Amino acid sequence: VWDVGARAADWVDRSYFKVPEADVWAVNLVNGRGTVKMEKAPGGEWAIVGGKPGEVQKKTAVDDLVRKVASVNLEEPVGKTIKPEFGLDAPTATIMLVTGSSTIAGAPPKITKTETILVGAKNGTNAYYVKSASSDYVVSAPSWAIEPLTTKMVADLFEQPKTDAKVDLKKPK
Repeated sequence: VWDVGARAADWVDRSYFKVPEADVWAVNLVNGRGTVKMEKAPGGEWAIVGGKPGEVQKKTAVDDLVRKVASVNLEEPVGKTIKPEFGLDAPTATIMLVTGSSTIAGAPPKITKTETILVGAKNGTNAYYVKSASSDYVVSAPSWAIEPLTTKMVADLFEQPKTDAKVDLKKPK
């Protein structure tokens, strides 16, 4: 009897939305802190719209963002009916992905698909309501996975410039 799951997530495939990271060719993330637009350039490097000339990308931050938008796991299915309390009419974040497979490494695919994912309000169980355009279901997704998408901004994807200014720690007289 202890092998039988007691939670809804124990009875469903937890992968709500998933595409291989290599198949993500463009990301458009809109949240309360702005818009992050990225496109994969030939060769597989990401070009981020809004970066300043000479800025260096944080590869780990860019890869983490792509990983988070390419795979959304659910806590539990909520249902097919979209209710006002889900907050999907004024989403906390909107994610648009352009995906597709290419037979030539680093070359863009000839056929792409655009997927839209809405992140709604936070519910009472420390999760967010999420709705993918390719699914009939609204689900709740864990905040640890979704929260970064509601706060990410372009500046988070670039190294911060180092300053050479020396700080005088002496107290003023």
